[in-house]
Amino acid sequence: MKQKPILNLAVKQKQSLNQNMQIIMKVLSLSNSELDSLLKEETLENPLVEITDGDFLSNEYSGRSELYQNLSRDSDIGIKRQLKSDICLMKLEQSEKEIADFLVDELDGYGFLGIGLGEAASVLNVPISKVRNVLTKLQDLEPIGVFAVDTKDYFNICLKRKKLDNVYARIIVNEYFDEFVKKNYKQIKQSMKISNQIFQKAKNDIESLVPQKIENGDCSMIVQPDIKVRYIAGKIDVQFNGGLNKKLIVNSRYQKMLSDEGVLEIDKQYIREKVKRIENINNALLSREKMIVKIAKIVFARQKATISDQQLPLKPLSMKEIAKQLSVSESTVSRAVREKYVDTLDGVKPLKSFFTNSLKTISGKDVSRDFIQRKIEALVAVENKKYPHSDEKLAKLLKEYQIDISRRTVAKYRSQLGIKSSSKRKCRER
Repeated sequence: MKQKPILNLAVKQKQSLNQNMQIIMKVLSLSNSELDSLLKEETLENPLVEITDGDFLSNEYSGRSELYQNLSRDSDIGIKRQLKSDICLMKLEQSEKEIADFLVDELDGYGFLGIGLGEAASVLNVPISKVRNVLTKLQDLEPIGVFAVDTKDYFNICLKRKKLDNVYARIIVNEYFDEFVKKNYKQIKQSMKISNQIFQKAKNDIESLVPQKIENGDCSMIVQPDIKVRYIAGKIDVQFNGGLNKKLIVNSRYQKMLSDEGVLEIDKQYIREKVKRIENINNALLSREKMIVKIAKIVFARQKATISDQQLPLKPLSMKEIAKQLSVSESTVSRAVREKYVDTLDGVKPLKSFFTNSLKTISGKDVSRDFIQRKIEALVAVENKKYPHSDEKLAKLLKEYQIDISRRTVAKYRSQLGIKSSSKRKCRER
């Protein structure tokens, strides 16, 4: 009987630990938009709560090098200055350079043109056709997508500049963009009469081009990257997106009530319980950030070649390998990479896209699925358009590269790439 209080305490501690772990696992799996919703719901349900920006990560986890800080400072001003320098090197007439300089000054913080062509022509007292002609030339400058007049224009510029020859992606952008933003994917697939795999490839291509700073507005499906990765001076620099750092704080009025002798103990107990929940959520937020950065560092140490040169294929990498290195379960890694995004020089991409299964070649060498898919793309690109390669023929050609996969696997990879069957490719050329 005397041991009962001790037993009850042990049970309560176990329940508290389980609740804390449940919060950590839940927060870890959330996307940024889901996390925002969770925090907003918490402010509605918990009267003690306020949301504030926080600086959770120490230098150990931020991954922000001094060099990158220097490069990032006053970036908007630096980009406009760089654009004007680039314009000086272009073969433009003096009147065209004046229009170009004006348009640079009218760029907003996201690289979009913040003035209509008609208004610009009126201010400059020149024909709108001349403004449009100069704008077309400026849209060939770096960074890709700069000088877009709207979101749809941005995606079209990127698809063209990045040479993403995905006709379905273009159709979605130009004809079904509103439905795409609203995530009416089923309606798009039915209207276009395309398979899930072809649509997914087009969707991935479009989402890889998302403007890195744009949120809300007519581009509400745009994601905010969790991680920024760059190849600087021969090294991979991984940085957590500081703009996402949020934490919950206790309203100061309730904090004071804990030390107020006039407040009933039952009310103080209620406040302590709510404060404990706030602490658990903040610990979960910190744990989430640390885990994402740890995983990203391992991922991009492996995929360093692809980050430095987008033309190179990904190396084989599984979540199981990451889990083993971090001494966590594979399900923990899966939660951590779910709907997390990375800002790369080649656009914003899902963190999950940098994982790819390992396949052995005839000689025993490990290659990734990405490597094989790029070989298939290359073979299709140089085929005789009158007699395109069948899946069986592609399988035979791949054996010349020591890649032994079945016709069915070739068909699967080809479909994932959005490449039509040989009969349809042949019909398209007629």
